[in-house]
Amino acid sequence: MESLIFSFFYLTFIILWFYLLEYSGVKILTVSIPGIVIIVIIIIQYLGYPILFYFLNDYRSQFIQDRDIILKIFFISIYSITAIIIGFIFASNILRSFQLNTQLNYFKATVLLDKKFSRFILYLFFILSSLVLLNYINKIGLNNIALLSALDLIENSASTKVLRSNMGNAFEGDYHWYRLFMRDFLSITSVAFFGFCLLRKKLFYYFIFIISFIICSFSMTMSIEKAPIIKYLISLFLIYVLIRENGLFKIKNIAYLVFFVFLFLGFIYLNFTSSQNLLIGIKNAASRILTGEIHPMYHYLEIFPQQMDFVMGRSFPNPAGLMPYDPISISKDVYELTFSDRKTSGIVGSMPAYFVGEMYANFGYLGIIIPPFFIGFYLYWLNVLLVSFKNKTPIFLSIYIWIIFHYTGLATTSLSKFIIDFEMFIIILFFILIIAVPRKMKLHYFKFTSIEKNK
Repeated sequence: MESLIFSFFYLTFIILWFYLLEYSGVKILTVSIPGIVIIVIIIIQYLGYPILFYFLNDYRSQFIQDRDIILKIFFISIYSITAIIIGFIFASNILRSFQLNTQLNYFKATVLLDKKFSRFILYLFFILSSLVLLNYINKIGLNNIALLSALDLIENSASTKVLRSNMGNAFEGDYHWYRLFMRDFLSITSVAFFGFCLLRKKLFYYFIFIISFIICSFSMTMSIEKAPIIKYLISLFLIYVLIRENGLFKIKNIAYLVFFVFLFLGFIYLNFTSSQNLLIGIKNAASRILTGEIHPMYHYLEIFPQQMDFVMGRSFPNPAGLMPYDPISISKDVYELTFSDRKTSGIVGSMPAYFVGEMYANFGYLGIIIPPFFIGFYLYWLNVLLVSFKNKTPIFLSIYIWIIFHYTGLATTSLSKFIIDFEMFIIILFFILIIAVPRKMKLHYFKFTSIEKNK
């Protein structure tokens, strides 16, 4: 009976979400912030539940054994995804009621090359980001790069896990600043360069893109993380779709992309993990995508409040110490409790979860009720605002794609990261500098009229 109930809800809500998304105006085959974010959440926070429920993965089954907890996080995922989509619908209805635009895709407008000043500033940011990467490598030490160790290009007695930890969680210094340039700005500039190539067949644009591709690819893989390089490669695909396909996905292109991503991940798992062959590597990659991000949620419900009391908001930022508490890192605490045996290995780990995991750890089930709805509303509104901007250029599209991937982070990390959003604030300043300043701060938008009125 338990299996029957699970299967019924699992299939029913997939169908329901499809119809609700259609009603909200969010089209699956169109590039948009709400569309891609909700699909990413469904893929990595929902599709893998049958694997966990029926204990089909031997590795996950070592840690995930209580079916009651599996069902709890399953229904939490159902509720949160449904609430996000209802947020889309509510935002759409509000905009319509004020006769405002609800169009999520204005990419049929011609994409133009950026102004010379904007391109010049972009080149400077690329050079600056490359120099920051070089400085980071000098600080880490070439002999401590996890990628080079995994490829046996250097000799280091430490394991690749320890090296990876030292390059991220255990890094001494303001790693977020390094990451901003090594990951975010390098990706934005490289994707924009690719956009230049799509618009103008000039040797210089091809040359600078190839250079940026090499540097960016190394930066994304040097700590043997899989997600950054995959996001970068998909970003290149998205700007191609936005410029050449008017922002509309073709089924065959999606099929090619999925095949390439899994093949690429298969090679990564084959070379950098214990996968015996390519097929096992692809299988492990699929397991990581479908169940790896659900896994932390299980431990959050296992630990709170049985092993730790609800933290009642203490995981949220406390700027300038205005509130009477010191912020704590739930993800690190959960990791240490789950993998207590790794403390002596020198690995500083973390176990971030789907954003509702942090809300549960703070306030229990009450903390899960409201946030998903407001997230859906915000993502829909933000997308409408951005795509209404008239001056579509490669730099703008690259920033837009970065914003898409920024908010896909809701599927894998804490909501507190987005409350005081340092990265988003810096990127908005970058947007103003590189796009708004050359236009004397005059940003032109499409006329805000409703779709119905246009008809």
